[in-house]
Amino acid sequence: MVISFATAITLNVIVGILGAIMFGSQTRPQVHLNMPPHLLPSKIAIWATFLTPVTQFALLLSPIAHELEQLLLPNLSDSRHSPKLGYLACVFLRTMILSGIALAAVLFPYFVNIIQLIGSSLNVTLCIIMPCLFYVKIFGDKVSRMEKAGLCAMVVLSAIAGITGATVSIKNLIHKQ
Repeated sequence: MVISFATAITLNVIVGILGAIMFGSQTRPQVHLNMPPHLLPSKIAIWATFLTPVTQFALLLSPIAHELEQLLLPNLSDSRHSPKLGYLACVFLRTMILSGIALAAVLFPYFVNIIQLIGSSLNVTLCIIMPCLFYVKIFGDKVSRMEKAGLCAMVVLSAIAGITGATVSIKNLIHKQ
């Protein structure tokens, strides 16, 4: 586990450094903005960059929608009701959730910064810190001191990165108001 995280971190740092060397101070925050827009491969990459989050949004929304369906529509899974009615109710609920998120993004001009704040704190916690802690908890006796040291270092560095991201997001929110 430590080797895979170290490899991923190393590769990301190398790609970041090479990108900075290639583009210099003209580098834009999103990678697709650095591509020449008139070339076909650039257009394909831009559309892929656009479509990836759009397709993943349904996957990220699915657990929330499922729990709300269980909470708000518990009797529709009953055999007494029409399966078509249950399906339509679920589609309507999921559409309302998506519409609510889109409406919040339009009505609140700082919605992006709030999502950035949530993402910077929760993603680091859920994707790096918690798996490391669970790994040590589950395999505690089998984990060597060297592995524990590496995992502790990853947890500390990830916590610093999460706190830094949250701090930057809070500063952006304060600065924009």
